[in-house]
Amino acid sequence: MYLKYDPFRKRSVGASINLTFALLRGHAKDIFSVVLPIAGPAALIYFISIFFLQEEARYMVNGGDIFADNINESLNLMGQAFITIFAYMAFTLLAQLSVYAWARKAYESDRAPVLAEVWRLVRKSILPLIGTVIIFALLGGLAAIAFSLFGMLIPFLIFLIFIPIVYVLVRFSLFPVAIVMEDRSVDSLGRSWRLVADNWWPSFGFLFLLWLISVVLGFTLELPLTIINGADSYFDFETVDPASLEFTSDTWYIALSSLLSILVVLLTTLISGLASVSWFGNLVDRKENVGIQRDIEASMQSEQSSEQEGEY
Repeated sequence: MYLKYDPFRKRSVGASINLTFALLRGHAKDIFSVVLPIAGPAALIYFISIFFLQEEARYMVNGGDIFADNINESLNLMGQAFITIFAYMAFTLLAQLSVYAWARKAYESDRAPVLAEVWRLVRKSILPLIGTVIIFALLGGLAAIAFSLFGMLIPFLIFLIFIPIVYVLVRFSLFPVAIVMEDRSVDSLGRSWRLVADNWWPSFGFLFLLWLISVVLGFTLELPLTIINGADSYFDFETVDPASLEFTSDTWYIALSSLLSILVVLLTTLISGLASVSWFGNLVDRKENVGIQRDIEASMQSEQSSEQEGEY
């Protein structure tokens, strides 16, 4: 068996996280070989845009410019920010879909998926995912407009509906996985809703643990660079006058921090993607006993092979 671990098995939260890192350790080379060509161009655009965004911000801060004083520079900064956000979304979307597509093809074909077949599945899933996200966003927007009609009660209502919002988000959290793994579109929302129905608390704990791992990983990777930059500023005797704030980070730091942000996003996206596939498979097996069905089919195939060998 290529994957060594069957994703469609009942597992606890801890076992699903362990499966995530086991898949990443055992198949990192194969995963990167398909994710990087697909998401790499968007990552490059993200790196360039975030670098120039920080350069633009440093130029404005050092020059003492604010929006009211220099509208053109401020609009340039806003444009850079928009490009950066768009590139980030494209990068994470393609990387996430690539991980889902790789996992599906590896599970179905029982071999290392090739780039062409993963890309075909990613390309096929992009429009359904974007369409579903738009519908989900529209529903959220309509809910926000409805609550805005209550005027002074909005702060109280936000506090009151916080738990229902979290509940709904967890119930819908697996719809991107369903789109790729099961060729779904808008009905992926219903699929996710049904799968999480009887496993809300484990799903919430799983997503929270996954978020915590991503935060700790990002902080750990970025901490050494932050310390180096701080030490460099200290030993260069750079001082910051509160009356004239300066952006003292050097160009090398901006470039390296931009590159590091790419690495952090890539690693956290791979981890969350594999973890989502693992948890999706766990919930599918709990509801539909896919693992048992596969065991029965494998046993029947083994018996048929034995009978054929006996005839010879």
